Amino acid sequence: MNEHSGRTIDDFRVMKLTEKTIAFPTTKLLPGAKATEAGADELVVSVHSWLIESKGKKIIVDTGIGNHKQRAQAVFNDQNSDFLERLESAGFGRNQVTHVLLTHLHGDHVGWNTLLERGRWVPTFPKATYVMPRASIDHLRGNSDDPLMPLYLDSIEPVISSGQAVLIQPGEEPLEGFQYVSTPGHSRDHCSIILRTPDRTCLFAGDIMHHPVQVQHPELNSVFCASPEMAQLSRHKMLAFAADTRSLYFSSHFAETSVGEVTRSNENFRWTFV
Repeated sequence: MNEHSGRTIDDFRVMKLTEKTIAFPTTKLLPGAKATEAGADELVVSVHSWLIESKGKKIIVDTGIGNHKQRAQAVFNDQNSDFLERLESAGFGRNQVTHVLLTHLHGDHVGWNTLLERGRWVPTFPKATYVMPRASIDHLRGNSDDPLMPLYLDSIEPVISSGQAVLIQPGEEPLEGFQYVSTPGHSRDHCSIILRTPDRTCLFAGDIMHHPVQVQHPELNSVFCASPEMAQLSRHKMLAFAADTRSLYFSSHFAETSVGEVTRSNENFRWTFV
């Protein structure tokens, strides 16, 4: 899927906007992987947002890294990209976005929630409702020494203070057709988002996987999984869901088109880009 191209599913038009691609040594991204499983010494991941347009709504699923954010990871630290300009070119200007749906609160998923204006972090999308899982918010409010606190202060707290945040529990439907599903393991608050249309089920799965090799080998955790056992359980759960419902799977970090289908192959799963 090329930038500004898209696909139509019933009344929904979905586009991908890439912020950055990153190459990882295979064993650094997937520490348990063998060369024969990954098929390469280096794996490329994509950081992108999904843009969804339907019935007057303009929705962004996960907002990427953002600019000028101070992050411990060098690949995310102090970026200065033209992402916002390209977002506007795609028809999602700052005042046009109506909803931001966040799968979880990590630096490469919430960065464009805010931008720096005259030394202050302000919501990037002043007319948008920002939907986010409640679990990490409750935790961070009571744990000021948590490593995610800088992220909370520059990318989350400003949209809470502006009154634009909606904190939800798994199982809730913040928008018609969109349901949050609990998929912990990558993080405590991690959720996947299911979009049901009359003709197709779509899955915005967040970070349950970082690379297609994990479809065939769901036992492989990424280096970023906070709870390996829970991450594996969530991965198996959503792979089975995607295969059994013939969902169109919109990944958060797969490269190429970043979207595909999961099918069963004997006792295993198989990935096909579409």
